[in-house]
Amino acid sequence: MIKQKNLTAFRNFDPDSFIIMNAELVKDNTKCELLEARSGDYSLKVIQDDKELLINSMRDPKQEAKRFVQKIEKQSGNFIVIYGLGLGYHVLEAFDQIIMKKENAKLIVIEPSSKIFLKAIEINDFSKLFENKNVQFSIGRNTDLIRDKIGLLFKMYENDSIKVFEFNVYRRLFPKFIDEVDKTLKNVLSVGVSNYTTVINYIDEWHGNILENLEHIIKSPGVADYQSSFKDKPAVIVSAGPSLDKNGHLLKKLKGKALIIAVDTAVKPLLSIGVEPDIVVCVDSQYANYRHLEGVKLDNAFALLSPIVYPEVPKMFDGRSIFFNFFFQLSFWIEEHMKANGILVTGGSVATVAFDFARKIGADPIVMVGQDFAFSYNYNHAVETYWDKNFFENLSKAGILQNEHRQQIVESGKTIIEADDIYGRKVKTYRVLDDYCKWMEYECGQTTGTMINATEGGILKQNVKNMTLDDAINDHM
Repeated sequence: MIKQKNLTAFRNFDPDSFIIMNAELVKDNTKCELLEARSGDYSLKVIQDDKELLINSMRDPKQEAKRFVQKIEKQSGNFIVIYGLGLGYHVLEAFDQIIMKKENAKLIVIEPSSKIFLKAIEINDFSKLFENKNVQFSIGRNTDLIRDKIGLLFKMYENDSIKVFEFNVYRRLFPKFIDEVDKTLKNVLSVGVSNYTTVINYIDEWHGNILENLEHIIKSPGVADYQSSFKDKPAVIVSAGPSLDKNGHLLKKLKGKALIIAVDTAVKPLLSIGVEPDIVVCVDSQYANYRHLEGVKLDNAFALLSPIVYPEVPKMFDGRSIFFNFFFQLSFWIEEHMKANGILVTGGSVATVAFDFARKIGADPIVMVGQDFAFSYNYNHAVETYWDKNFFENLSKAGILQNEHRQQIVESGKTIIEADDIYGRKVKTYRVLDDYCKWMEYECGQTTGTMINATEGGILKQNVKNMTLDDAINDHM
């Protein structure tokens, strides 16, 4: 009776996680046995990889749960991550004592085993947690799901407000998975703090742009309308990194053979070599970013737009706009109450939005070009961008364009670090670009299909096939 009530609530309020939980169940080799504790409640014995351990107290699981939550209450923080559901006594206690009593408190429960989850919902009623928007469950060993769950709740919090708690023996039972989750959290929070700062600085502008774009948002299709619409067909994501100057001319060969998705900064460089992209991705709210498209003539390209985009951009593409929502409160409100356009994970940069779109539409392979995430050749972007033309206007007769790039890099105020590029050479980059690169590498590893980095430079190395663009065209198009 309780189990069915729980399953119904879980399926109704989080259908995607319900599907993933069932899929994970097939490959879950965990063995579980319910035992009666001295208190009359239940404990759980788990066998995992030849390890046999008790997850809950054999004396009094509910008292154990109270002690666990008291430790949580001693820590300051609004965002609580718990590794391990067990039979859920401690999670129910945390919900009652923290989530229901503390304003803005959020809870994510990460349970690696679908079988443990199913045992828990036989014993305890979690339906009120499944129905609460401040609580998220990640069931199974899908770290991509964990990243999404954190993104759903991580909107306006700094990372020092996030506290992680391990329940009892979970790290001993699932050491590799817990280590992966640790890395996932670290990367998400690194990108999240960058996004948090952006939200704080531009929130008024974002609200104004959304209101001005509302008519376009309502009448235009959303990314949800294109789910799996390009399945098993090649897509090329073009960014404006300095390596685009090396191989961008080869993109002419791909017109009509692959979907060319360009970030807005790459549009002018592409047009200068006679390539009109199929889709232009625009996310930023500022006029300065609109300058990358100002004066541009695009006859056929569609635009993939965030709701906060500078209002002149939707007007440029009237009738050819596709909108998406992202992890921002007003954007979520639009998604839930006005227009379900579908969510794209931003990851902090326009290129990461383009990537998430490419995989949502089912593209395979996904090829990246101009995605340096670094200052290859001491340049910070390709020629022919708006930035580059601005440099030329201000360049003295004695000046050298490369020096102008170096000066902009140094004067940006961003932290500069050194990294190894795909050839093993040392190259400079911003720390935030390195964070975006790690996001991309992680997401490539979590994505089904062939991920190709045809940038021919930069620092994107993990979970991708690095090859020349010419080889990518010959072998995969």
